[in-house]
Amino acid sequence: MSDILSSEVEKQAKKLGLENLVEVYDAIKFRNNPPEQDAIYLFGQTKDNESSVFERAVMLFEHEVSDKILIINAEKANGFPGYAEWHERLGKRMPGQNIYPVPIENPKAVNTLSESVELIKYATSKGHYALGIVAAQFHMLRAFMTAASEAIRQNPGIKLHPFCGTELPWDEHVAHSQGTLYGTRRKLVEEELIRINKYQNDGTSSKKPSIKPVKEILEYLKSY
Repeated sequence: MSDILSSEVEKQAKKLGLENLVEVYDAIKFRNNPPEQDAIYLFGQTKDNESSVFERAVMLFEHEVSDKILIINAEKANGFPGYAEWHERLGKRMPGQNIYPVPIENPKAVNTLSESVELIKYATSKGHYALGIVAAQFHMLRAFMTAASEAIRQNPGIKLHPFCGTELPWDEHVAHSQGTLYGTRRKLVEEELIRINKYQNDGTSSKKPSIKPVKEILEYLKSY
């Protein structure tokens, strides 16, 4: 994770009164990930940000961190180019047979939460218990916290290991979040923190918040 990302997370968390999110960020930033993973999952990104996860995936594959790269088997929707396009393009950089689809119940409803739900379900079915996850740098904290929340719910035995996507220009204007949110990647750090806070507090009588409290996620991280 870059110095710019660290600086922005700390600055924006302080401005928003969400300093506890810095605790989670620091906990994943300073983790020593195992040299080998059962699989590596790439969180869906818009075309503006996909090169970040592609580059990291190729690096991890070439360094033999894992020979399995996972992508959600979704259609082109919500700003995500779709599994078929990602498989074709990433397959030009690495063997296509090492890229695997993760089934999703509704291929048109791809977002960070639906990806996380299906990822943990898939990992459980395949016996993947050391699971690397890759997201664009500004998206990494929310992606990790959402996936960790699902691991806690579905299968706490799955241990998630964050691998940030490669750094892209922070002051470039890009599309994010179902392709409907626009701003610089620097500004998107703030938007991501706002969303984390929202999704930690959006429970109703019939629905629990999609992201677990900081305390539970930190306890999960301390378990491995």
